[in-house]
Amino acid sequence: MRKEIQYEAIKSWLETKKGTIVLPTGVGKTYVGATIAVKQLLNNSISTVLIVVPTVSLVKQWREEIIKFYGEDIMSSNSINISCLQTVYKQRN
Repeated sequence: MRKEIQYEAIKSWLETKKGTIVLPTGVGKTYVGATIAVKQLLNNSISTVLIVVPTVSLVKQWREEIIKFYGEDIMSSNSINISCLQTVYKQRN
């Protein structure tokens, strides 16, 4: 079931080349996003990828996922940049 959901999300995004991926916890959003990015790079559809995440731990997670499935070479090519940008912060009220 998990792989079917991932496949459908990847297929849908690659057909339209736009949109937001919304999947339940544990389905593999990182894998889906990484797969879309790497496929676009390998097909020369794009030359660079910027992945923006809200926490430093997610920077590490994305990097590890990409290396796990696509190898160290894709990360060392400088085509993928993973950055942490926190846009929400704690407030009183």
